[in-house]
Amino acid sequence: MISGFLSGLAVTRLGYYLPSAVTGTVLAAIGSGLMSLFTPHTSMGKWIGYQIIAGVGRGCALQMPLIAVQNNVPPSKIAVSMAFLYFCQNFGGALWLSFASTVFNTGLANLLPIYAPDVSVSEVTSAGVSGMRSVIPHSSLDGVVIAYNDAIQHVFYMVAGTAGAAFVFSWGLGWKSVQKRRA
Repeated sequence: MISGFLSGLAVTRLGYYLPSAVTGTVLAAIGSGLMSLFTPHTSMGKWIGYQIIAGVGRGCALQMPLIAVQNNVPPSKIAVSMAFLYFCQNFGGALWLSFASTVFNTGLANLLPIYAPDVSVSEVTSAGVSGMRSVIPHSSLDGVVIAYNDAIQHVFYMVAGTAGAAFVFSWGLGWKSVQKRRA
């Protein structure tokens, strides 16, 4: 929220939204890429730092398409364009959440037999991450944790790739000043 506010101030001061969109997508990609390096022993400082990088990036970039639409679309079409943009953002989020869930579940199902062969996939998924310690035998717990970690890494790869694609597409927002021309 803070980075969204600060990027809005930057747009007001600079007059252009493209720098915030590009910077935000770069930071989101870097932060997500760094989060793909998490291991079960990653320090809390790295957890927090990497999430801050990704969050600042997302905060900087998220509102820039809204400003671009308001700045580039004729006034008579702004309402429809904004509604379509909000729909795309919300539908895209729901769609990518489904993709992330599929990537995670498939990865976990493929990795559990490798790292914890004596544990069933259904046992782990029904217990969930918070309840698995009470259900999984202690001898298999490390393998299950590694499988969870690797499955989550696959999700972060997807997020980093999506942020990288957003970087490429953000250049299409255009370089147009939001400041009104003086008569």
